[in-house]
Amino acid sequence: WNGTTYTQSGTYFYNGSNNLSMNFDGVDDYISINDSLDAGTNSFSFTGKVKFNNINNGTSGYEMILQKSDVWTTPYGSWSLRLDRSPPYVNPVIRANISLGNILEWNVVSSMQLNSNQFYNISMIIDKSQNYLKLYIDGLIQDSIDISATPYSLDNPAMLEIGRHYWPNNVSNHYLNGYIDNFSFWNVALSSTEINQYMSCPPTGSELGLISCWNFENDLNNNIEPDLSGNGNIAIINGGMYDNNTPLNTCLNNLNGCDSTLVLDLTILNSTIGFSSVISCDNYIWEGDTLVVSGTYTNTFTNSLGCDSIHTLNL
Repeated sequence: WNGTTYTQSGTYFYNGSNNLSMNFDGVDDYISINDSLDAGTNSFSFTGKVKFNNINNGTSGYEMILQKSDVWTTPYGSWSLRLDRSPPYVNPVIRANISLGNILEWNVVSSMQLNSNQFYNISMIIDKSQNYLKLYIDGLIQDSIDISATPYSLDNPAMLEIGRHYWPNNVSNHYLNGYIDNFSFWNVALSSTEINQYMSCPPTGSELGLISCWNFENDLNNNIEPDLSGNGNIAIINGGMYDNNTPLNTCLNNLNGCDSTLVLDLTILNSTIGFSSVISCDNYIWEGDTLVVSGTYTNTFTNSLGCDSIHTLNL
């Protein structure tokens, strides 16, 4: 079905083209984008899919999903998103953060249990009109905090980095060990309805408010991932590898240009196979045929499930 062979019963979805993701090894892989993705004092949203290879890796460290931060010279406004195992968190959490240098910060954290080897759709929403910072996972609100006390700009001269937390002189770089796919940035605060929409059907590049979008399908050039929004925010890949381990998308354009989802409710009925070995003098009558020569004979019947039943006779 759509190029895939299924051997087990179940419900399957076809959602259009999502063939590749980006794989980070947790050692030195990351992506960098120029410093044009600044939120300033405006609303801002990120949404993307992330899979962690090892949620509980036995350390108290964290893995940076993405950040735009420069806190080592002038205290700039910054923002970040990470998998955090550090105290005071008892269990690993997703933590979204905005801060002024390392002095003031506002955090929202996930409330659901996180598992290894599972894609999560993560959304970080900065809404300056309503003065809140929100975190969604798989379309469900996890945490929200009032940010009315943050009048400062989130602009800073740092590059946006995906997959690592950069520290000067490589003192303590925290790399992501896992997969990412369908990352997008917006100059609006996405609503919960929009988050769920783009979780099922990622943006294609022309959506209102979209300022950058990468679907990580450009394996023809392993060092560059184009910005589908047309705004020129090219992602430079530093060591990450394209991979066919991808999340499920559930959208497809029909003939009218609208989203469509193909659903296959499949029941696999198994064929049966039987074998007989017979020694006979002179001849042997099998299924109405008189056999006079030794050899292997095969007949195909229909079993009770309506599938082939193949019987082989070794005579």
